[in-house]
Amino acid sequence: MGLSVNGKASDTGVGGLASGSTYTGGFSDFFTTPLPNGMAPTPQNIQLYFCPTGTCEPGDYASGKSITSSQSGSFTAEPKPFIPLPEPSTVVLSSLGTLMMMLVGTWLLKSSGTGA
Repeated sequence: MGLSVNGKASDTGVGGLASGSTYTGGFSDFFTTPLPNGMAPTPQNIQLYFCPTGTCEPGDYASGKSITSSQSGSFTAEPKPFIPLPEPSTVVLSSLGTLMMMLVGTWLLKSSGTGA
């Protein structure tokens, strides 16, 4: 028996965010023991256990019946593309450095009294 799932994954505490990563996956369960009513765990018998008429009625949902078993899962998450922040240009940094050296040099010359 299997159950497929998909949606958006987020670690911000809010599920289903539009900015989250897309995930797909599924759970699978392999019933090996008889159902609580003693029947073999076939898909038809599982349906009949929960909905004895073969069609689920409102009263079937309130019956409180359950089946407990272990399951396994497999999931794939696709991260959003990484968009790097632009870094300052080397030319801009070099120009700022040259300008700062000129200003500091001018200040040092004036403060030492030699004048420029």
